[in-house]
Amino acid sequence: MRILMNGKCRTCVRLLLCLLLCVSLLPVTAFAEAEDTLDLTKRVNLTLQYEIEGTQFRLYKVAEVSQNLEFTLTGDFAGYPVEVNGLDNAGWRALAETLASFVERDGIEPLKTGVIDEQGTLAWSGLEVGMYLVLGEERTLEQYKYSPMPSLIMLPSQNGDEKWEYDTVIRMKSNEEEIPGSDTEMIAVMKVWQDHGFEEKRPEAITAELYMDGVLYDTVSLDKANNWSYEWKSLPAGHKWTAMEKDIPDCYTVTSVREDRYLVITNCYQPEEPSVPVTPDKPGGGSHLPQTGQLWWPVPILALTGIVFFTVGWVRRKTQENGNE
Repeated sequence: MRILMNGKCRTCVRLLLCLLLCVSLLPVTAFAEAEDTLDLTKRVNLTLQYEIEGTQFRLYKVAEVSQNLEFTLTGDFAGYPVEVNGLDNAGWRALAETLASFVERDGIEPLKTGVIDEQGTLAWSGLEVGMYLVLGEERTLEQYKYSPMPSLIMLPSQNGDEKWEYDTVIRMKSNEEEIPGSDTEMIAVMKVWQDHGFEEKRPEAITAELYMDGVLYDTVSLDKANNWSYEWKSLPAGHKWTAMEKDIPDCYTVTSVREDRYLVITNCYQPEEPSVPVTPDKPGGGSHLPQTGQLWWPVPILALTGIVFFTVGWVRRKTQENGNE
């Protein structure tokens, strides 16, 4: 037997369908994100937040940025064999550590310096648009050493609505490490190759340089015979140890990161012909935003459509239940 809806139910469904029709006829711009153009000439203000008063931070401009968010190394960083486009969050972190090692090795002078005040902040104003590296000094409090993490920051930043923020506030993170009771510590250096299919491009050996607090401490040769690794078993404890490759092979980029007691130098082979460009994620972490050009206007319509079909189904079910009583 055919089940009919009563007048009240039919009216409810009609109203919902009319609402859906009205929404679907609205201009696309009603739901589309308004495009916010990056102003490359506007000055930017940056405020750092950090929990330890008196900590000194240094600011370096490492790259220019284009209107379509492609980065180009600049100034003292222009000649370094590193990749700055098409990186994920892990890639940005590795790049920050690598550039920090170059800064320490080559004694690059910062663009600006400053000290965290009693409110836990440090402000710099009048900065050009671009990508910046922020480095902080290690501090020792009681039995712990606090090391600010090297950070790459795109200025201006983007908020959750994909709007450019020319007054950027960044909360700096740090690594907390208990000061060892021993006078010595073990540090190892490892070489990693990312060149599948191009292994013949590798040199027979590379020279790894070990730095203590930015000063060259030792050099070792890494090759296939020692499994591209070396271990120092009795280094002076309580220092900042970094490693860098002396001469990077042609067509390779480099990253240098620390993982616990291991200093990992990675060479990635880059073919001479450029690959298809990839839209980069924002440096410095944070959630990944939708890619440029993705339309968001269908989302409310689809959600409303779901509500309408749910309501129609519910009304029919209730009507059927009433008819069976």
